Amino acid sequence: MSVQPISIVVRLSDVTIARSELERTLGLVLDRYEKIPGRSTSYAQIDIPEADDYWSAALNHIRSIAPVLVPLVSNESIGSMCLDVAIPFHESAMAISSTFPSPLAEVAGSLGMDIEVSIYRNGLIYSH
Repeated sequence: MSVQPISIVVRLSDVTIARSELERTLGLVLDRYEKIPGRSTSYAQIDIPEADDYWSAALNHIRSIAPVLVPLVSNESIGSMCLDVAIPFHESAMAISSTFPSPLAEVAGSLGMDIEVSIYRNGLIYSH
């Protein structure tokens, strides 16, 4: 059985279009959008809404925005994408493992999206 994540986000790097244009194009409100220090580009973050099955929620969410992400990357409005999955690591545990569902990995990979796993002790995560 796979450990359910405590957070899943899609990070967009080297964004060259304004927040309002990106939100309108994606059809959603971004969780974060900020200038990258010393650069002319921005960083944006899309939170995957929490669900009982976070893995399926992430898969469905990414599939829903995939048709829009592809042209944004092609026309260099977005430089790169990363799927960040936060997994809890409880203090009493010696190790942790979690199976990343292949359909989610396949969709992320087909979009050129890197996959990052963030591990948080005791299931604590920053507030975003």
